[in-house]
Amino acid sequence: MNKKIYKRFLLSILFFAGIVSLFLLNGCSDEDPIPPQEPEYLVTHEVVLNRTKAEIDILIALAGLEELSQYMEYDITVYTITYKTDYLGQEMIASGLVAFPVTNNAIPILSFQHGTITRYADAPTQDLNLHGLLSSVASNGYIFCIPDFIGFGSSTSVLHPYYHAETTSKSVIDILKAAKELSEVLNYNYNGDVFLAGYSEGGYATMTTHKRMEETNPQGFNLVASAPASGGYDVTGMQNYFFSQETYHEPYYLAYVALSYMQTYGFNDILSDIFQEPYASEIPGHFNGSLSGGEINNELTNVMADLVQPDILANINTDSRQVTQIRPKKAGKGDRANATGYRVRHHRLL
Repeated sequence: MNKKIYKRFLLSILFFAGIVSLFLLNGCSDEDPIPPQEPEYLVTHEVVLNRTKAEIDILIALAGLEELSQYMEYDITVYTITYKTDYLGQEMIASGLVAFPVTNNAIPILSFQHGTITRYADAPTQDLNLHGLLSSVASNGYIFCIPDFIGFGSSTSVLHPYYHAETTSKSVIDILKAAKELSEVLNYNYNGDVFLAGYSEGGYATMTTHKRMEETNPQGFNLVASAPASGGYDVTGMQNYFFSQETYHEPYYLAYVALSYMQTYGFNDILSDIFQEPYASEIPGHFNGSLSGGEINNELTNVMADLVQPDILANINTDSRQVTQIRPKKAGKGDRANATGYRVRHHRLL
């Protein structure tokens, strides 16, 4: 037997031996095979909507956005999901929508953060008329996420932590992780790239999530770009604007932030410190999930001198007593800074 044939023979024997060994190890072992890895963040998923590209084109036309049809390529499937996140150091089950394009192509994730809501019925998982339409973005070749935010959907046991960077950014990143796990469960081909977008409060949520992702670099997520729109990034500037107005036609924003910070930081006297009666005592009852922002406005007053305590209006930027009252007694790095990095003690109320 010449050397060449002998070499091929040995290689064949080794190959065969390897196949037999693999078969013995995987098929004839007395031990059970290793089960697939359980999702760490994803808890539940349920199909709530299927749309073809043709149906999406019709909806886009009805919305007066016909020019967007050229970007839509795929049918989509929309899921409601629940997933694990963190709220003030405790595990919280949050919820949201995740839409997939029907394709085998490698695709990125796009997470859209919605604007300010107060009614439970307006959460993405509850309002499929609006958010099901938004989910059509998945037809453009994205795994498309819309988080409810903590305080809505599956987590109505707590008040939404409005304009709180730590919990907001954590809940957004965790829906990304849950969506990645769901893509693996459903055999979609996630390519590792992430895009973020949001409007109003969602703009703030997008920016603080972008900031957190740059700081923590979560594994498996390459942040490509973000589009935060019309958010309250300069919180000190917002505060100065609000308190410089004689009338402010959206007073529920002020009440929402104050009530959120009362819960998040334990500021037990913040409502009576900031607001006059009867508004201070009535504010918690307005945020029970049944009233819209406009309806809460109707329960308040848009006259700042009647809504806000006189000493707050006169001394908000100069009275050190106010700074002492409003700043957190104890907070971690994420709690002390908003999306732009300003510390809570600098912007006091917001």
